[in-house]
Amino acid sequence: SVLGVLLALLVVVAFVSWLFFFRIALVQGDDMSPGLAPGAWLLVDLRAEPRRGDLLVFRADDGNYQVRRVVALPGETVHFAKEVPVIDQTSATHELVREYKDEGRVMQVLRETLFSASYEIVNDTYRRTVVSKTYQVPQGYYVLADNREYARDSRQYGAVAKDAVSGVAVRVLRAGDRAEGAPARGPALPGRDASSNDRAFCTASR
Repeated sequence: SVLGVLLALLVVVAFVSWLFFFRIALVQGDDMSPGLAPGAWLLVDLRAEPRRGDLLVFRADDGNYQVRRVVALPGETVHFAKEVPVIDQTSATHELVREYKDEGRVMQVLRETLFSASYEIVNDTYRRTVVSKTYQVPQGYYVLADNREYARDSRQYGAVAKDAVSGVAVRVLRAGDRAEGAPARGPALPGRDASSNDRAFCTASR
C-alpha cells in the first residue's frame, strides 16, 4: 500500500540521517570520572557547535579519538591559579560534593562552575599538575579531563584544532559501571577515545 511505502521511506530517511549526523561512542578508562565511567555510552552529534562545558569528541595527535570537556573557546586565554582554570581573567569556582579514599589517598569530587557551565571533576588532594604559562587559544578548543590529575589534555598537547573535532556528546545513553547518569548538554553540563571501522560506532578510552 501507499502508506506502507511511505513508512518504509521514512525509516530509510531516519536511518540515513542517523548515519550522517550521529555516532555512538563507548567509553573506556577513567579520564572523565566521576560523570563517565568505563562502559558509558554516548550519543555524539556530528553537527553540533561546541560550547563551554560540552563533552568534545575529537581525533588526538596519536590518531585515536578522545573525549574531553571544553573549558575555553577560540581567542580566549587560559591560565591556572592553584590548578583552577582561569579563562579571560574569570576563575572557575569549586564546591565540594564529597570525599572518598582510593588506596589510602583522599580524593575529592568537586563541582566546577565556569561562566554558565557546571560539571563535576575529581581532585587528587596529593597530586598536582603545575601549569605556569598563559595560553592563547587559537582556532580550536581548550579541553580538560574531568579526572584532572590522571589524564592528558590541553595542558600537555594544546588546543584541539577544529578540523580534528568529530562531534559533541549530546546524550549519555548509559553512564557506565561506576557513575550516575547525567545529560551531556544543558545549563548543568556533565567525550571518546575511539577506534573502529564501523561508521556508527566508536570506542572511547584514555
